[in-house]
Amino acid sequence: MKTNEPFRLLGAMPCGRVYDALCDLIDGQAVTDAVARRFESIERAAHADVFSVLQTAGFVEHHAEWTQKIRGYLEQKEKLSSAAEELTQIERRLKTVEVQVRHAAEQRARNRLLKSKAMKWEEDSKQSELSKQKNLLTEQRNRLMVAIKGLERTYDELKFLVSREGHEPPYMWRAGAAQRMTEDGYFLLSSIQKIPSNHYAGRQLSDVLALGGILI
Repeated sequence: MKTNEPFRLLGAMPCGRVYDALCDLIDGQAVTDAVARRFESIERAAHADVFSVLQTAGFVEHHAEWTQKIRGYLEQKEKLSSAAEELTQIERRLKTVEVQVRHAAEQRARNRLLKSKAMKWEEDSKQSELSKQKNLLTEQRNRLMVAIKGLERTYDELKFLVSREGHEPPYMWRAGAAQRMTEDGYFLLSSIQKIPSNHYAGRQLSDVLALGGILI
């Protein structure tokens, strides 16, 4: 690919879209704040294609390591979105089954010598089935608890990762990536801001920058 290809692609984009993307990046939530709040708010995924071209052209900088770690955490969090509710339900069912197991054991032991073989077999089968249910629910609870603890461990690692590095300007979480404007990006934004929006509406970025002061 020719070295000027990213600039050609960027220049062919509507000026308004490029401007909106740059403004959106400035107005976004800092990665450190987003992590501290566990990404509670819904992050807008707009302008992803514009950001991609801006990155390639050097107007936006992408933090690949942070992006990878955050995406991994968010995927893990999504899979466990209902984990707390599931764990509560499992623990409730487990308590019920434990009571049933205890009652079945007491009933099985009561007057054992006086019971028929058929009754003994029925009571043994009932206790065995309840014990299996108890073991299964216990395994499900343990797996879920391990997964929840794993999510917390991932979050702690992510929080430490983003807090140990100081960046100015800070990286923002936008379009599913940790990114920020470079000096060239700020210059580009400043250049567009000098022109009234109704003057660049419907024009390609390259045309707006070429005409420059004529549009002011």
